[in-house]
Amino acid sequence: MRAANDNDVTTLIQNNKLDFGGSDSGTLTNGTYYFEDITLYGETLTLDTTDGDIVIGVRDYIRVDRKGSSGATIEIIGDNTVYVYAASEREVTITRSENNALDRDRDLNLYVAPDALVEVPYDRSPQLRVYGTSDFSMAIAANRGKPAAFYGIIYAPAGYHGTGEVYIKQAEVAGAVVTGSMTIGQYGAVHYDEALRMVDLPRSPTVSRLEYLHVGHHQVAVRQV
Repeated sequence: MRAANDNDVTTLIQNNKLDFGGSDSGTLTNGTYYFEDITLYGETLTLDTTDGDIVIGVRDYIRVDRKGSSGATIEIIGDNTVYVYAASEREVTITRSENNALDRDRDLNLYVAPDALVEVPYDRSPQLRVYGTSDFSMAIAANRGKPAAFYGIIYAPAGYHGTGEVYIKQAEVAGAVVTGSMTIGQYGAVHYDEALRMVDLPRSPTVSRLEYLHVGHHQVAVRQV
């Protein structure tokens, strides 16, 4: 994709990066595109699959961030599929703050900020498939009543030696996640999309469906003394 792509058919891509040209929105239609990174600050990127699939290669990272009080949005429309291949050669450092509810500073390949959204209409998660390396790192963390959400498939099995991880807090993922380790913090949620039963994803013999699950229920009774 780096050598042969459709970047030159749109003005939305300049020098292998998104360029909204002063606008707050832009659209890509079916084709193959290559990015060094995908970074949004409050803008809306529409991926229109009406005329066919969209295939995107990203060398480094995807950052769906906010600008002021407005979160960015990536939305998929149409009935076909968006395939994103993240090579994860470099990460973006997101610093922990009172706004994003991160547990620590993190070096990430996919970040969804408070008030930001990666969505597929009618929650049709199979229409967005993100493939990552064994070291693919993602965080979606909101705060202060500003939720964030990701609808789609994250497929980045860590294998035996990968360091891939996903962190979710005050946000939700609807679809499916395959990674090395996952941390779900306060008000975080992952909703499995049963439509994925009909989707055939590549699967290594070393990837298990579930290795360990710890569920805790802590009940507290408060009474007047």
